[in-house]
Amino acid sequence: MRKKDYDYRDIVNCIVTDRIEKCEFHYLDWVYPENNNSNEIKELSVKLNSKEVYLEEQKILLAIPDAISDSLNDDFGIVMEEEAYMKMNDEIHRIKSKMIFERIGNAASISRKKNIKGFKKIMFNAFGYDPGEYISSINTEQKLVAKILKGSNIIAQKGRRGPANFVIVNQEIGSIIQDSKYFNFDSFSDNTYDSGVRKRIMGIEKIGDICGLTVYINLNMGGNDNRMIFGAKSLDSPGIYLVENPEYIESKEIQGYCTVCSLINYFTVTEVGNFENLYYEIILEFDMWYTKIWKKFKKFIK
Repeated sequence: MRKKDYDYRDIVNCIVTDRIEKCEFHYLDWVYPENNNSNEIKELSVKLNSKEVYLEEQKILLAIPDAISDSLNDDFGIVMEEEAYMKMNDEIHRIKSKMIFERIGNAASISRKKNIKGFKKIMFNAFGYDPGEYISSINTEQKLVAKILKGSNIIAQKGRRGPANFVIVNQEIGSIIQDSKYFNFDSFSDNTYDSGVRKRIMGIEKIGDICGLTVYINLNMGGNDNRMIFGAKSLDSPGIYLVENPEYIESKEIQGYCTVCSLINYFTVTEVGNFENLYYEIILEFDMWYTKIWKKFKKFIK
């Protein structure tokens, strides 16, 4: 009897052209029977689908005044054009990152869950946990971990490929998660660190793991964006894919007293297969001290 696992292959093949202008995915779409208590035979169905994806051009320009370029080269030995291409490369990576997490956020919002039944709001004030009459800091941590486990288990139930393996949050929620005793900080021995300098790749930072989920801080999420975005992603599974041309086209031209450098790359972000069930979103609500005053004032004026 075959052992049940969650590593079966759904992306059968991915065909690309030589210049990677077009990508064609071939994938399996599984249709599961609805859950019911009847004794009828459950039947699965599967279809082989395909999807064509066309890459889009992304161009970055940077004008370098000749006076600055000559001064840096003569005084410090810095080749400004090389620095310019490195900076533009980083900017293209940040654009890719923003597109990826916008798609993940949209997929997660489909199954958005707000104010999970059975949980009170997590209360914080400007100085940390609020040890008031409602909940203590210990209960706050337990409720936060319960929400994390809840989001992970819902993906396991709907996606049928196991629980979530990552969660994306903003910096404020990331700091709260780091304060939990269940959190394991990321090791210095991996690629996150290089010669003691912390690297933030593509606008996202891996900070560690909690309850079996890798925790990422999305630097593009604002301070008031209190979403916890869960996802389950493995090789050859449905989900959000970045398709890109690994080559970058560099060019430059002289315009007056400036050198205009340009960098071009071709890429796109696409969804493949039944991806909605592999992402989930929970919105935390923080009952700040000023919100309690505002609620009392609204009741008074009514």
